[in-house]
Amino acid sequence: MMFALSYGMLIYMTYILLTGKTTLTQTELRQDWFWQKSTPVNGITYVRFFRIPGWEWLIAPRLYVQSGTGPLRAYHAYGEQMWKEFDDWSAHVKQTMNPNND
Repeated sequence: MMFALSYGMLIYMTYILLTGKTTLTQTELRQDWFWQKSTPVNGITYVRFFRIPGWEWLIAPRLYVQSGTGPLRAYHAYGEQMWKEFDDWSAHVKQTMNPNND
């Protein structure tokens, strides 16, 4: 019985991860996986894309975002295209946060 429940949970979690959506726009960052999380771009006070090249299979790349005094949120990424999008997006947001810094 426990094996069947464990297998069922594994299938459910795999389904959620494969059908989840991440949306990057000029106004919002949203990810729908196990739960929905979103952060408005206009209030972001901290953004950092964390990735260790070659270790993506063990340490999932993620985008850390904090909005105002809200919680620090981690948006996970999978695949070269998404890593590039997160990297470009975080650089753009950093530039808009600090337009005088190069």
